[in-house]
Amino acid sequence: GEKRWEQQAHSRDILGIIYLRGGAQIITTSTDDTMRLWDAATGELISSITKNIVAIAQINFDVSHDERYVVTRSADTTAIWEIATGDLVRQFDKQMANAIFMPDDTAVVTIYSGPPENGIVRIWDVNTGELIHQFAPVPGQRLWGLAATPDGKQLAVGIFDGVIQLREYGTWREVRQFLGHTGRVNHLVFSPDGRFLLSAGADRTARLWDVATGTELRRYVHEQQ
Repeated sequence: GEKRWEQQAHSRDILGIIYLRGGAQIITTSTDDTMRLWDAATGELISSITKNIVAIAQINFDVSHDERYVVTRSADTTAIWEIATGDLVRQFDKQMANAIFMPDDTAVVTIYSGPPENGIVRIWDVNTGELIHQFAPVPGQRLWGLAATPDGKQLAVGIFDGVIQLREYGTWREVRQFLGHTGRVNHLVFSPDGRFLLSAGADRTARLWDVATGTELRRYVHEQQ
């Protein structure tokens, strides 16, 4: 298509781009350890988060469902920032490898995948920064993929051995497993109606699952590494 604008957005590689507000704005992340918000129509810089950010493009981050906030890794903590201003809103006392807002934006779920706390899932209160709960899906096993159902009643957690666990939010009990990946599960996303789960793994496959049964419905294979 036609190029609308070009911008020297960062001083190093851009590794993450998310559209917001129906495509009116763009968030970019970079290995220069900054996150920036742009006007999608003009390329004008709206705000920039540069305070104490550490390689946020190299880990997963998430935007709240009302599109007011973003959660990232910041130095030795997990931090929530206001997108419009770049102001720090909240800090939690642990680093994370992945983080998501729950659908009602009242809680943030984080996972940590490095020593000494491999494989811990933590749920944080957004308003107070307090830890609500934590659990280890498989003690000592590293985690990466993370997603919540649109109704907020279940969590899917991707494990480095290829297993995906579905957990009930609040009781944290395991509902079922999705078995098929032969390597780390990198990304997870639920369909808008919550009936299907799409996963992408280090085994170079993407898989579509029936959430109610755990059945693999379709598999997409990427032949190249």
